[in-house]
Amino acid sequence: MIDERGQNSSPVWSPDGKKLAFVSGRGTHSLIVIYDTAKKSIRFVAPSVDRDGNPRWSPDGKSIVFIRTPARPSGAPQPGFWTGPEAPSPWAIWTAELATGAAKEIWHSADNVESNIPRMAGPALLNWAADRIVFASEMDGWLHLYSMPATGGSPVLLTPGDCEFEQATFTPDLRSIVFSSNCGDIDRRHISRVSVSGGA
Repeated sequence: MIDERGQNSSPVWSPDGKKLAFVSGRGTHSLIVIYDTAKKSIRFVAPSVDRDGNPRWSPDGKSIVFIRTPARPSGAPQPGFWTGPEAPSPWAIWTAELATGAAKEIWHSADNVESNIPRMAGPALLNWAADRIVFASEMDGWLHLYSMPATGGSPVLLTPGDCEFEQATFTPDLRSIVFSSNCGDIDRRHISRVSVSGGA
């Protein structure tokens, strides 16, 4: 399910199928919740008064990556979403270790409209692939895929050019992305493959 900010709030199972990560909406804010099927217990991931969403598991199931956006009043429309000219709406990528509960911000968007959450990214908005975080952004004016180490750092542009990717999926080993785009041929779509660490 995609919310008004373009985030995917659908529940996601851990790699071992024993835990479920989901978003609990609280009106003015939202929380990432982990349900443990064996213990029949829940725990909150880095709870705050902000809006958290789009949880994704690390391949080993020990950590979560998610998106955090500032809290806003209940029912307040997202700036520019059916309401008129779009305004800057910053967002950040966070990771959390489930064993310790330690959480930290590893990236945040610039304070401009181009860097807002890309609503057309769909499931490619945020993912954990191998040892890197892959996310979508329009920070350069085009819908592109980027990646960075799970510990944080400068994002690497994976789909360069005056073009946009449309759909993307990972190879089984989570080390490459297969995507459709109009890169190199603006009027047509082509299927390409690139390593999650970057390159040709």
